[in-house]
Amino acid sequence: MRQTVVENKNHEDEAARNILAGIGEMPGTTFTFDALHTKGGTTAQVVEYNKADYFTIVKNNTKALRKNVEDLIANEVWDTAESFNKGHGRIERRKLELLCVTPQQMGYPHCHACGKITWVREKVKGGKVVGFSVEEEYFVASHKNAAILGAEFFLHAAREHWAIENKLHHVKDRSMDEDRINIRGGYARIKTGLQSLAALIISASKDSANCVQRKISSNPKSLTALLTCKSLSTWRLAFL
Repeated sequence: MRQTVVENKNHEDEAARNILAGIGEMPGTTFTFDALHTKGGTTAQVVEYNKADYFTIVKNNTKALRKNVEDLIANEVWDTAESFNKGHGRIERRKLELLCVTPQQMGYPHCHACGKITWVREKVKGGKVVGFSVEEEYFVASHKNAAILGAEFFLHAAREHWAIENKLHHVKDRSMDEDRINIRGGYARIKTGLQSLAALIISASKDSANCVQRKISSNPKSLTALLTCKSLSTWRLAFL
């Protein structure tokens, strides 16, 4: 499965649609989105213009859609998938429940699947469970062949989305204060692109952000090489 995440929290819908317009057609690709992109026509553009599919989280910014997913999943489930992870002092179980639907049934463009994801997290210390939490999340997707793909496909899509969130967007939110920056237009897209590049460089390095900054600033060749490199991993090996 080819998968990509599109996110721009500064004037997000317009920026996301501009990014998608520049990408062109990508059949066979699944674009994953945060809940903030369930409005504004971004998901519809993925199907109609990019000839691809969307997988998007549903939250209270679209209350009617979320309520619809909740009610449908509570009454019927077509398929389920589960995953288990253990490490870093915690145990995490994820369960995804999948239901195939129609756009008319959901009242949402091109929606052919919806579902619920449940996380159960246990914090472990000294071999004993010292903390416990449960979290639920809902989603909609455009895949017409959802019944064939099955719940495991969508659980994988969700895991990949969360991985990108943790490695990229969480860094931008916490380290670069992106959520509080209110700018629009072309400058917003340029700034977001630069922040994403910086976050990817920093998150892949074992050194601190300050150390990475000193290494790059002390070697002007590293910046020119960064602009022309075909592989970010190769650039990191050479200059970090």
